[in-house]
Amino acid sequence: MRAVFPDLDVYPEIAEFNREFIRLMLDPAAPDTESLFGMPQQSLQALRETDFPIYGRLEEVPCLLVELAPLLSSSADSPMGCHDLRCQQNGAISEEVSAVWQCDVKVFAAGLLTYIWSVVRRDTAAARLFLGLRQESIASLAAMSFGEIRNLVEHAPRKLLARFTTDPRFWPDLVRVANSADSETNTVARLAALPLLVARTLG
Repeated sequence: MRAVFPDLDVYPEIAEFNREFIRLMLDPAAPDTESLFGMPQQSLQALRETDFPIYGRLEEVPCLLVELAPLLSSSADSPMGCHDLRCQQNGAISEEVSAVWQCDVKVFAAGLLTYIWSVVRRDTAAARLFLGLRQESIASLAAMSFGEIRNLVEHAPRKLLARFTTDPRFWPDLVRVANSADSETNTVARLAALPLLVARTLG
């Protein structure tokens, strides 16, 4: 029997969350500093250029562009089995950073975690493929209460990171090919996320 894989078209929310995550990077109220959300500095600067092209449709990468592990590990007794549980946090965030922007990040995290909580309860294949969660993480998330989710949200401005920033090519290539109107080139750059996601999920 062939395995049934989830269809990305069934999960348009992935692109919506990616679009909102990129918007948070580009928000004028966001910290004007290096490594926001752990992003490579040159890629972040290119995204922030006023004439940055829209050809690439960055949000259509077929998985979340947000790294969940650092936020999920904020829980005091987190048993999360995510690969690469970095202790790293978003050092760009300080008390002086716009309270409105920090609130926007928390609202984003609340929506994202609530969405993920619902997905892991109904579609473990999607949780593994699109969200990059290992089996033990899925079980832990499914057992979370809304109170636990609310507590995690408070850490979001300092803990949320962009995904795949430890790969030297992913973000630079994704941002670079956005300058090309060639749809095939842009598609290949977006699909480069899949082997990275599989390696982290199964590694």
